[in-house]
Amino acid sequence: MLLMKPNNGSEHKKGIGHYMYVAYSTSYNALLDRYMKAIKRFIKKASYAWILLGVFCLLAGLLVMRSKSELVPQEDQGFLLVNIMLAPGTYLNETEATVLQLEDYIKSLDEVETVGALTGYSMMEDVTSTNYATLMVRLKNWSERAFFSIANVQEEITEWATINLPQADVTAFQMPQIPGYGNGSDISFSLQDLSRSFDKHEFVAMGEKFVEKLAQRPETEFASSTYSTDFPKYRLDVDEIACKRMGISPKTVLQTIGTFLAGDYIGSYVQYNNVYRVMVQAGKEYRMSEAMLNNIFVPVGDHMVPVTQFVSMRLDTGSAMDLHFNLFPSYPVSTLPAPGYTSDDVRKAVDEVKKEVFPETFGYEYSGMAREEAENAGSNETLLIYGICMLLIYLIMACLYDSLFIPWAVMLSIPFALFGAYLFIIPMESMGVGANVYVQTGIIMMIGLVAKTAILITEFAVQKRKEGMSILDAAIGACQDRLRPILMTVLTMILSMLPLAVGSGAGAVGNRSLALAVIGGMTIGTIALLFVTPAFYMVFQKLHEKLTPEKDDE
Repeated sequence: MLLMKPNNGSEHKKGIGHYMYVAYSTSYNALLDRYMKAIKRFIKKASYAWILLGVFCLLAGLLVMRSKSELVPQEDQGFLLVNIMLAPGTYLNETEATVLQLEDYIKSLDEVETVGALTGYSMMEDVTSTNYATLMVRLKNWSERAFFSIANVQEEITEWATINLPQADVTAFQMPQIPGYGNGSDISFSLQDLSRSFDKHEFVAMGEKFVEKLAQRPETEFASSTYSTDFPKYRLDVDEIACKRMGISPKTVLQTIGTFLAGDYIGSYVQYNNVYRVMVQAGKEYRMSEAMLNNIFVPVGDHMVPVTQFVSMRLDTGSAMDLHFNLFPSYPVSTLPAPGYTSDDVRKAVDEVKKEVFPETFGYEYSGMAREEAENAGSNETLLIYGICMLLIYLIMACLYDSLFIPWAVMLSIPFALFGAYLFIIPMESMGVGANVYVQTGIIMMIGLVAKTAILITEFAVQKRKEGMSILDAAIGACQDRLRPILMTVLTMILSMLPLAVGSGAGAVGNRSLALAVIGGMTIGTIALLFVTPAFYMVFQKLHEKLTPEKDDE
């Protein structure tokens, strides 16, 4: 539908289209008149353009260096996991009672659709024990929730559990944004004793001190560890002297006990075209009491002797299992960024607390998605990608203009746009979203759009110069002819990005990151290139004519 139809000479018919046309023409002509007066004053002094370029290059560099990097932002997937950890040694029925309390509360929330419980297992740490449990919470559709953000539901669950379930450590977390990178959205890493110079109790004590100090940092919402040395267990001590006296190896005694209690694989058999594994293990009723050792025998010569003659059993406490990461003794830690902080801030806090608590012989390594982010945090891959994009644009324009100099009139407008893109994503950092892959994708797209917009001026200036106009008149004429298409192109791009910038629901964080980078880059980049591109064109056109020999067209 045409809103502004051309005037066919009938002056008596003046509808809304006529008035819109008059308003548009008047406002555009006024803008064009002001722009031409400003560009004529600005273009005569190329030093202004070079000063602006230096200032904006410096500012863009500072913004790029201070930006907080991350791989991908955590989106609202409509699904939560709630990890429950009680004191070591808690019976399963006590854990189930705690789970029922929390499950009933979560079901009462308006935003929750369904809740499922898994008792005896922690999906957050991939640990099996009677004092662990995991709740799986499915939220309602985004349009049906009182709160649009899943973070509100996480906060409600954590606050209620802190007050009403003091005996439990409850943590609500989301699934990782990229499947396969760990079991949750938390930042997981393992402290390591690289020198192996500390015993287990000293290592654990230092790890607990580390977690306590990390939890006090403003960058972290919480810090915890599932590792504990307080699990009740039985300790078996082998009497090596008794074994040697009876002519039996301690290894044989331990293997026999392990087979009875933990089971052992002895072979396979084929039946109905299927292969079945054969496992040997004592029945449940023979391995659930302290008297079980009286029912386990080992062969000594021609006789079967109970293992109680070679081992003694006593109650003790210790860890559920000894953990290692890259073959080093490890202490697992999980944490989450506090509101307004990114994973980059948390990594810096972890490094500072590590230096404060541990000696240099200790280290730490991330796992899951945090490992990918940490490996890419210190690299210059982002700047390298931006450089490759600009190099490709330069090579294409060098072929287009058959010049090594004129393309720089377009290329030098890109730093202004880069500054605008990183300036507009600063508000996202206050919400815990850094320069992620969506921002980088938007900047790459924005570089091409800004270069295309600058080409509109340079292309027409080159044509007018070939027609015999002076370099100054060619630059001014190109600005006058191409202002309208430049504004139409830029406004169309910015307006098309506004729904992504203000939208909510699935993928909203990634869409907003991309949109703000494009809007900021196109806005500031376009305002700058309308002035600096013609000024740079005059400089490089003169260099081209001075340093490039004329070619015979024939």
